[in-house]
Amino acid sequence: MKMDLQVENEMLANPDFLAVLHRACWQLSQPRMIKIFCLHEAGHLSYFEPIRKIIGPDTPKLKFVGPRIFYNGLKSEFEFNPAAIKTPFQECGLQYTDEIMDHITRGAVAGGIFLQELEHMPIGGDSEDSVVFNTHFDLARGQNWMPTRSKVRMWTDAQNEVRSNLQNETFKQLVLERAAELEAEHFSLQSDS
Repeated sequence: MKMDLQVENEMLANPDFLAVLHRACWQLSQPRMIKIFCLHEAGHLSYFEPIRKIIGPDTPKLKFVGPRIFYNGLKSEFEFNPAAIKTPFQECGLQYTDEIMDHITRGAVAGGIFLQELEHMPIGGDSEDSVVFNTHFDLARGQNWMPTRSKVRMWTDAQNEVRSNLQNETFKQLVLERAAELEAEHFSLQSDS
């Protein structure tokens, strides 16, 4: 497994960086943490991938971004991001519709809901999940898309729909298999190649 250090060389000896690096290494050494990271990202993938089909066959694939530490200049602190899904939607000039926004909202909430429902975690989402939703909501509004529900209602409806989908054993099994695939591909000791 590789960790991407997006930090200037002179910052590598910074005690704050070393503390984040130590925490990251500890988390990445814990099988349960790896499972949680992968299940969270499998949630996002489950609902973001259909958007590629809607946009068309030439849409670039979604990209799994593995563990990284970076310096957040806005917060003046080092941050560890164990995993993320990079979508090409903004770069592709996505035309927002109700259908697209429903997929984006479900995709944004799914990581957290998967952890709540499948791992019984009280809070499974993170602040980046709401940033993704809010960014796309604002971009959609910039294209004169008119929501038929409030942002809060869209978020709540998406959470309820994802919870309902997880009641389907076939869907649930596919999600668990996808999480296991992500773990094997991106977090195994053999994935250093």
